[in-house]
Amino acid sequence: MSRSPTDAKGRGANQYLKAWSTLTDMLRAGKSFSGRERNCVYLNTGGPRFANISATSGLDFADDARSAAAIDWDFDGDLDLWIRNRTTPRVRYMRNDQRTDHHFLAIRLAGATCNRDAVGARVELHIGDRIQIATVRAGNSFLTQSVKWLHFGLGDKTRIDRAVIRWPGGEAQALDDLPIDQYVTVTQGEAPKRWSPPRSDSALTPGPLAATPPTDKARIILPATVPLLPLAYNDLTGKSQTHRAGKATLINLWASWCAPCVEELTQFNQQAEALKLSRLAVIALSVDGLDGTHTTSAADARELVQQLGLTFPTGMADAALLDRFNLVHNTLLELDRPLPVPTSLLLDANGRLSMIYRGPVQVKQLLADIELLASDEPDRRKLAARFPGRWYSRQRSRLPMELVDRCIEGGQLDDAGRYLRVAEQQGQTGGAALINLGNALITTGRSDEGIAYLRRAVQQGSDDVIALTNLGVALTMIGRPADALPHLRAAVERAPDNGHVHDSLADALIAANQPVQAARHYDQALQLEPASMGTALKLAQILATRDDPDLPRINVVNLAEQLAKATRHREPVVLEVLAAAYAKAGRFADAVAMAERAGTLAREAERDDLAGHVDAALLRYRNGQR
Repeated sequence: MSRSPTDAKGRGANQYLKAWSTLTDMLRAGKSFSGRERNCVYLNTGGPRFANISATSGLDFADDARSAAAIDWDFDGDLDLWIRNRTTPRVRYMRNDQRTDHHFLAIRLAGATCNRDAVGARVELHIGDRIQIATVRAGNSFLTQSVKWLHFGLGDKTRIDRAVIRWPGGEAQALDDLPIDQYVTVTQGEAPKRWSPPRSDSALTPGPLAATPPTDKARIILPATVPLLPLAYNDLTGKSQTHRAGKATLINLWASWCAPCVEELTQFNQQAEALKLSRLAVIALSVDGLDGTHTTSAADARELVQQLGLTFPTGMADAALLDRFNLVHNTLLELDRPLPVPTSLLLDANGRLSMIYRGPVQVKQLLADIELLASDEPDRRKLAARFPGRWYSRQRSRLPMELVDRCIEGGQLDDAGRYLRVAEQQGQTGGAALINLGNALITTGRSDEGIAYLRRAVQQGSDDVIALTNLGVALTMIGRPADALPHLRAAVERAPDNGHVHDSLADALIAANQPVQAARHYDQALQLEPASMGTALKLAQILATRDDPDLPRINVVNLAEQLAKATRHREPVVLEVLAAAYAKAGRFADAVAMAERAGTLAREAERDDLAGHVDAALLRYRNGQR
């Protein structure tokens, strides 16, 4: 099984994070972890082979299932299953209704001198010449805990000869005369006791969940309204317009080449009076020219509006506005699917998104949905669910902050800042978002804005090592190491055992021309994270090129040789450092050979600056100079 990288800053870490990012993109695109493979069920036949009973078991759902927990939920003597899925339905309860004349025994253990739940205890059930064994475990399947009752299926056997419990620690306890078709509890060292299941008068009725046929059309009721950024657009004369909250509004996206769009616009126009009486405004925005496959333009949109004689506001959506709508839509659904045309967004009087209609919507439906805008949160949650059920937790919407993250991913940094303000107004803390946005702004050259966000992150959590480190790293990166050092020293003080923080402080010290202090912190970082090749290389560079009695006493030749071996003598920078280490040790013949190889590799990789630097060092080594 593959493992997470141990070096958070190395090449392996970048590949690992890239893989996770790619996997997330695939999931958002609607792909399946399991390749849409159906659940499989195998029956133990008592011999060397299992029988595949997936289809006949009733469990072969095409769900993206993750785990299954076994439990005799209805206390009828057989095991039922709770199945957890990544996709809906998130949970399935599969009751075992197979009727047989078989018998069972269920045992629950309790430790006295061992752990209370008797985790690790093993029960051996002797029935004739057969032995059944079950072990108490603290976890089953993926992030799942089955019931701690040990369930034994006895088949047609009506007598248990003997049971032996082997408790954690090695103590064995024998049990005789155990009943069948009963629930028994055993406390360590004591006699077994019969246990009676609680009675329940609530009958569970099976509820088949029919698969919904795939479609691009959908009426999506949001469980909580979503703040939208101010809506600005150009009307069909080219004049800038801004939507202002105050009444419910339907934002309709359409195109002149779309036949369903034309029918929908005609319907809106014909029933304009009914919409007006319901206090619902309509703004129809054309996306002509934005899809890349049709040749229509704003002129075609104007011609259609005149032809239909539309009486409500119309205009043109631009790519930025469409990206905003797509981002909200995709974040809500955790799917990256382009909005079809027509698409309509229903906003309440406060300008908050309440519903999304993918595909045409009838005015009759709109008039009914306007009444739902005033629904409180519990009612909205019930309406939003695609099937009935009971909620077991309160809704905690992190959506504005999720929109910040998605905006940063998509490079929409100005919108990220706007959504961050919305999130903070709702009382959501934005430490991580402030850091991510600050770093993104700095990467795109907007250093002052980025530093301002990172300073806010530090102010929100003055003891936050991550915030302090990110601010220090950013200041170093933009050429302000003197400003970076106080923040990084504070981070080291708060997290002296964090190798990454020591490494970051050392980088700033190098930029501030303090190599001896930098070497000490690189050394400390390497002791904390020995697998960090980047830290080891930076430390070796200082040790190989400088003479100072206060430098860490480390054999730089050994360190550089280990790095060269780890990179299979194929990384020119590492070989350049190894050559310098050989020269410092007076091994100039080795230094020349290694520098020649480093120069060759650098030129092959078209790294001309590095090759020139190596060539200059090579001349010195040939003359016996460092």
